[in-house]
Parts: sequence; structure tokens; C-alpha cells
Amino acid sequence: MERARRFKTSSFTSYDAIVDTLTGAGTMTGAQVQDLITVALGLTANLWQISHPTPTLAALYAQNPRWEHIALDFEPRLTRLLRATATGLTASG
Repeated sequence: MERARRFKTSSFTSYDAIVDTLTGAGTMTGAQVQDLITVALGLTANLWQISHPTPTLAALYAQNPRWEHIALDFEPRLTRLLRATATGLTASG
């Protein structure tokens, strides 16, 4: 229990610092930044997994280039999706 408490305390301290920094650096509200972080965590987990295929999937992608492109654009795709999300969050107020 104490180890979990220390971990959560540390995690939330870091999370709050990120929210405060991003809120202070831009025009998004704290709630919008929190939503953006939630989306960023979900997208990153999914896209990271896709962009780091197992050897079997990497061999399959090499055989079918149409599938391969999905695995190769982790950073540009994540950036594009987060920008779109941030734009939507700020447009919706």
C-alpha cells in the first residue's frame, strides 16, 4: 500500500506540473490540457505498439508495403492527431 501511495503521489505531482506548465505556456485551460493529456496517453500507447512490430509482423509488412506505412509514422501521426485534438478542444471552448 505504501509503495502504491508513493508512486501515485509522485505521478500526480508530475502530472500537475505538466498541466500547470502547458496551461501557462499556451491558451488552453487546465481542463483542456487534462483532456489533451488523456488523449496523448491513449494515442501514444496504441501508436507505439503499432510502430514497434514483432519480427513476424515486420516481415509481413516488408511483404505488403500498404500495411507497412502505418508502422513507420509514429511521430508525425501522433503530432498530427494531437494538434487536431488541441484545435478541437480550444474551438469547443
